[in-house]
Amino acid sequence: AAALDLDKIEPDTVVIKGHKGCTTVEEAEREWEICTYDKKSQPAMTTTQALVKSDNLALYEISKLIGQQDLQDYLQRFGIGTRTDIDISGESNGVLKDVSQWTNVDTATYSFGHGYQMTQLQAITGIAAIANGGELVRPYIVSKVEESNGDTKDYGPVVVRRVIRQTTADKLTNMLYEVYKSNIPEYQYKDLSKYKIAMKSGTATIPYK
Repeated sequence: AAALDLDKIEPDTVVIKGHKGCTTVEEAEREWEICTYDKKSQPAMTTTQALVKSDNLALYEISKLIGQQDLQDYLQRFGIGTRTDIDISGESNGVLKDVSQWTNVDTATYSFGHGYQMTQLQAITGIAAIANGGELVRPYIVSKVEESNGDTKDYGPVVVRRVIRQTTADKLTNMLYEVYKSNIPEYQYKDLSKYKIAMKSGTATIPYK
C-alpha cells in the first residue's frame, strides 16, 4: 500500500528478479538470514504476484523502495502501535518501535508483517481502510443511547484520517482479489471464483521439528 501510494511501484511492476528462498541482511557486523516460509526458489515476480505468494523476499525489496521513515509513517497511518479508541475499555496500543530504533532486520521483517505487535481490532480496522476507499474509520460498539426521559443520542462511523489515496485503495483491492482467486484451488470450491472478494492470506513463521 505504501509503495503504491508513493508511486514507487504499480501492480505489474517487477519487484524482484527471482531468488533462492533466502537472503542475508547485514546487522552489527553479522549477517541474519531472511527466508520465505518454504525456502523455495522463485522466478521474477510482479507486485501482485508477490502479494499472492506472500513472498517475504519480494516484500523486503519493496520496503527498500519505501525507506524506513515512510514505512513507519504508513504503518502508523494504518493504526499500528496506537489504540483505535473504540468505546470499550482495556484496549492495547500494540507495539511499534520508533524509526530511530529500527535496525536493518526490523525493516526486513516489518515489510512482511513480523516484528511489531497489533491487536485483532487494529488489524481489522487497518484492512477496512482499504475497503473504505483509503479512509481509516473508528470502530464502535454502541450505536444509540436512550435516556429514561426518552432523549436519545446516536453514534455512527467517524473517519479518523485518510491513510491512502482512493486510487491506491482501488488498485490494492484488485490485487487482493487476485490473492483470493489464487487461494481457492480445490475443485469443490471453484464456484467461489465468481464472487469478487478482496482478501489477504496469512503467512506466519512456521516452526519445524
